[in-house]
This record gives sequence, C-alpha cells and structure tokens, in this order.
Amino acid sequence: ARAVPNRPETKPETKPETKVEVKLDPKFIPEWESIKCPSYCSIAITPDGRRAVTAGPGVDVWDLTTGTHLKKLLEPGTKFMGSVALSPNGSQALAVAGDYKVYLFDLAAGDTLRTYEYRDTRPTSVAWSPNGRHLAVGGQNLDIFDPDTLALKHVVLSGNYGLVRAVAFARDNFLVYGHESGAVRTIPITGGAPANLYTHAPGSTVHRIVTNGTLLLSGGEDKTFYVWETTRPKGDRLDPRSVVRGIATSPKGNFAITGGDDKKIRFWNVKTGKVVHVYPAMEGVVRGLAYSPNGQFFLSTSDDGTLRAWRLPKEIGGK
Repeated sequence: ARAVPNRPETKPETKPETKVEVKLDPKFIPEWESIKCPSYCSIAITPDGRRAVTAGPGVDVWDLTTGTHLKKLLEPGTKFMGSVALSPNGSQALAVAGDYKVYLFDLAAGDTLRTYEYRDTRPTSVAWSPNGRHLAVGGQNLDIFDPDTLALKHVVLSGNYGLVRAVAFARDNFLVYGHESGAVRTIPITGGAPANLYTHAPGSTVHRIVTNGTLLLSGGEDKTFYVWETTRPKGDRLDPRSVVRGIATSPKGNFAITGGDDKKIRFWNVKTGKVVHVYPAMEGVVRGLAYSPNGQFFLSTSDDGTLRAWRLPKEIGGK
C-alpha cells in the first residue's frame, strides 16, 4: 500500500535561509586522524570546511579543527540507516536517521526546526538543491518539499521500480534518483514524467548517487561504479571490486572516492576511469564519504563507529 504521510508538526514559521558569509581556508587539513562517531551512515561537510554532520543512527555535529563533538542533534535509534544534506550556506541540515521522520535542524543553535512524519515507510535518503529552494526525500516514493515550511509540494510515484534509495539534485533543475530495483531515473523539478537514464544490475539496490555539474556518479549492490559525464552519450561502468555505499567527488569533479563492503576506500581519476590509490581496509564497512570544499582532504564514516580524516594521495595534492 502506498505510504500516506502525516502533516508536518505545527511550529512557528521558519524564515528564509539567512545569507552567511562563508570563509574557506584553502590550506586547512585536520591534524587528527580518527574519532569515535555513533552516527556513521552518512556525512556532509559545511561550506567553510570546519564542521561535519553525520546521520544514522542519530545525528551529530563535529568540529573538524579540533576533532571534537559539538552537538548531538538527535539521539540514536535502533535502525542503522541515515542520510544528511546541508543547506547551501551550511546553516541548516536535513536528515533522516532510521525512524519515520524527516528532520530539519538549525546547526548553530542545535535546534530542531521542523519534522515531517511518515506513517508506514521509513525515509531513506535526502538532498538539498544548490539554490536552496527544494528538498528531496526518497523512500516509498520521491517526495519534494519546501525548505521553509517542510510542506510536501510534489510526489513522484515509484511505480514498479521499488523504494527510492538514493537521490541527488542535478544542478537546480533536475532530480536524479536510484531505486532498489537498480534503475536510475531523472525528473524535472517543475514536474513531468520521469525518464530512465540507465540501470545497475536488475534487482540490485542503488546505494548512492552524486552529481557535480554535468557529472553523474552512482554505485550500489552490483559492485559497479557508474561514471557519466552527461555531455557524452553514455557513461562508463567501472569496477570498484566491492559493493559501493559511499561516493564523493572533488570540488572540480576531477577525482572521486568510493567505499563500501570491502572496507577500503578507492581514489579515482574520473577522466581516465583509473584507480589512483587504494587506502588500507578499515575495521568496518565504509558508509559515508565527503570531500572537503577546499579540495585538501576527505572524511569517511564506517560501521565500526569511526569518523576518519584522510589526506589525498601524494601525487594528487590539492588538485
């Protein structure tokens, strides 16, 4: 049966996103290597490169300068799943963390601004448009929300494709989303009929989709890393030798990182489709990856409950 969402909780109206001056240190690299992290299913870095937000189970905020815990936005539950996306200026976070709710947080105050609760199906993935005007939540269907009110604006039905497990905005105009059936589809924000882009192995869940300009990346249960520069007719199916659960790209889109069930992180040259470096295996499955906005480091979360900071391969530097 189709999930019927509840109305959002009644709270005072939130104001449009405040413009915040983002000061990015082009040379900043964390000096710490790893810290204990109870929410490890997803991670995002603020535009100034100084904080990170992790989600699933629970939601936490971290100081990347000191490697310390700043705030617990949500206590962990029992379901080990989660997804987090930040507003363009990094002042707010949208998250799901294994229960039936979507959460909108104020990062500075540590407050929950709004929640939206589903009745039957847990939401699985979230995304925030680059222009800040739209939110997307995957689950039973693909739902599009207003970021100021957390009101549901539009529902894209999944049909026979199964749950929506990954979602990303392609610039401001399109959504790209992946299903548990392996299908990757797209739809304009303004509405219309969804279009099929490509399919991972049939019946193989798409765990992660990332976009960067005209670049589209996806990975999933079929141990395929799909790289598509969408100005070309088709993409490339690369072999990461593992189920892919985390993907991130460098700010310019020249490089990408993947991680998953073999507990290793692979650093890719996107243009050549070659692995530049393989980092040593960790103790847990890699769940989340985030590349720093200054292009100097990246972060990973894994289900051994660890948040790690990584330097780039020596031959790459800050390219």
